[in-house]
Amino acid sequence: RKRNRPAKSCLQCRQRKIRCDQKHPCGSCVRSKFDNCAYAERQTRTWPSGGALSPASSPAPQYHSHRLPQPQQLRQQPLPGPSGHHATQYPLSNPPPHPAQQPRQHLPLPRTTLGNGYREDISVDTHHGHAHSPHNSAAASLSTPSTYPSPNSNVNNTKGHAAGPDVFPLITGVVEKLRKDNNQDYMPFMVKCKNLAKSIKQSRVGAVFSFDIGKTIPAEETARRLLDAYFRTFETVYRILHVPTFWDDYRKYWESPATASQTFIIQMQLCMAIGTCFQEDVAGMRHLATQWIYEAQHWLAPPEKSRMNFAALQIMCLLHLARETCGIGGDLTWISSGSLMRCAMYMGLHHDPDHLGNMSTLRAELRRRLWATILEIALQSSLDSGGPPLISPSDYDTKQPANFDDDQLVDGGHSPIVPRPPGCFTQTSVQLTLLRSFPTRLSVAQYVNGFHTTASYEQTSRLNAQLQQVSATLQHSYDPAGVLPRRMTLFQLRLAELMVHRFFLVLNQPCLPQARSNPDYWFARKTCVESARKLCDGFSKATPSSESTSMGPVDDFVRLSIAGAGAFRSVPVQCLLVIGVELMWQALDDRSIRLGVDSDPAVGVNVGSTTGTGIGVAPRRELLEALECILSYQERRIRCGETNVKGYLFTRALLAQVQALFRGASDAELEQVILESVRTSLDQTWDMLKEVAG
Repeated sequence: RKRNRPAKSCLQCRQRKIRCDQKHPCGSCVRSKFDNCAYAERQTRTWPSGGALSPASSPAPQYHSHRLPQPQQLRQQPLPGPSGHHATQYPLSNPPPHPAQQPRQHLPLPRTTLGNGYREDISVDTHHGHAHSPHNSAAASLSTPSTYPSPNSNVNNTKGHAAGPDVFPLITGVVEKLRKDNNQDYMPFMVKCKNLAKSIKQSRVGAVFSFDIGKTIPAEETARRLLDAYFRTFETVYRILHVPTFWDDYRKYWESPATASQTFIIQMQLCMAIGTCFQEDVAGMRHLATQWIYEAQHWLAPPEKSRMNFAALQIMCLLHLARETCGIGGDLTWISSGSLMRCAMYMGLHHDPDHLGNMSTLRAELRRRLWATILEIALQSSLDSGGPPLISPSDYDTKQPANFDDDQLVDGGHSPIVPRPPGCFTQTSVQLTLLRSFPTRLSVAQYVNGFHTTASYEQTSRLNAQLQQVSATLQHSYDPAGVLPRRMTLFQLRLAELMVHRFFLVLNQPCLPQARSNPDYWFARKTCVESARKLCDGFSKATPSSESTSMGPVDDFVRLSIAGAGAFRSVPVQCLLVIGVELMWQALDDRSIRLGVDSDPAVGVNVGSTTGTGIGVAPRRELLEALECILSYQERRIRCGETNVKGYLFTRALLAQVQALFRGASDAELEQVILESVRTSLDQTWDMLKEVAG
């Protein structure tokens, strides 16, 4: 039962569940060295009968944009999540009626500036793209719990509101204390790690690159192994090349390397660069992959019309994937994907071949496949950068590719070629499955990254339902028992799930700061956690829980997530933060129950359950297992060549704090536990970096 008396403690003490002396600043914030000790405005809450938020009930900050109120009727409409469990909901074609007598109130919303993108390192301090401080954000969320957050307020920052002192105050306070105290081991260690990381990165890139194309091709056995890795993984999802034609040219190359065209050599080198991510000796082959990527960029650099051809477009697509997987400027791929899109439109790929005169089936299908690949690249890079996708369905009329296998498409044939039936699995099936979900995912990207998006919980609910429908079709062709003669591989399933389920995260993550205090956002919170758990299963399923230094037997997708960059690095960071926030909330809720602390309505602790599974949206045991898998995954990334160790230290500290909270530790004990966790992790991370440096 919520109390009606106003809260007198400061915001930091209320979130940490400790006594506050109500001074300015209070003693607890002084001891913890928090500079933003402040108190929420004391006011009487008035709730309109129709569910719309009265402007007088919660004054909004003045630097906001538009915000829509939370519709009351959607409290009875559960939001479908990735698990596929639904409660009764309204059909999409007939949404619940909005009473005409309840005019919508537009309330201010924080907006972000473009440019930060998804931060690929986990830092314990936050750098928001907003015009307000973390404390002001917390105060706004506490004083206006019924307003809906802007969809693009947190999207183009991986850390968002879920990684700062508002959620992890003890960890950030301890690390800030270590930073300010030069007598501690933390800062000298971080300086040593940064210097060693710089030397590791410099060793991967030669001082002077030779752009003599084709002079760094490895032995045929090694080249074939790298190419096989590419063609069994990325080429089965992103359709770029015609496989029989490529292997034909490959055979001719080894018969006479001097007569091979530069175009084919560049394509082959980029395929091999992508294939290095799936090898045992990833770190030992990084210099080759880097060389091949720079050669391709050098080849594309001259502004000549001779580069405006279909083969050059294929090279640009391969270069995009190679940069993302090998970490060569992977955070700037949104820029190159825009250039790729415009080159394709300049060459007419946005027009269907049926409108372009007589064209063979092979050429027409390759154009349709490559256009679908370019659309997917533009969409995924939009989420990576936080920028708008800059494409809409009205900009093209190209049909989807037909359900052909590559060996059916033969150039020069005169008889018509009949595609496989829709239910028959082919080399194009995964691309077709993703292409059918493209309009929905494009709507999500435009909604969360649009500059003039108006927040609406109804729109978020509809997009969640549509995403649920398209994500449910991914496993239709997957047959782990091996009954079907041709079926989707595990890599294809994992990569397709990553490309679809990450949209659940960006769509619902802006609701997380309000999800604990406002039950209207419970399903958004549940969707976020379930999506994070599902994605964690993909990149850490084969990760051993032991501290073994061996890579061990892993599948292709796990290797890619360990060695890759771009989304394969940033999405696990998002999953870590979502799972960490959920575990922290459950631990704090359980602690308030044990201590008999009355629930504060502004903080929103629900004490209606005393089960050992936590009060949140997922069982505690499964969340702890997921966090431990993420920790093991991060360790393996460092051993594989990752030079940023702050994320690993943060996860160790978070896991130690959560486990101590579940044991019932006091505040003083918690701080000591985090300090000890950071100190014991220093030597281990230093040893791993030295091992990588050789």
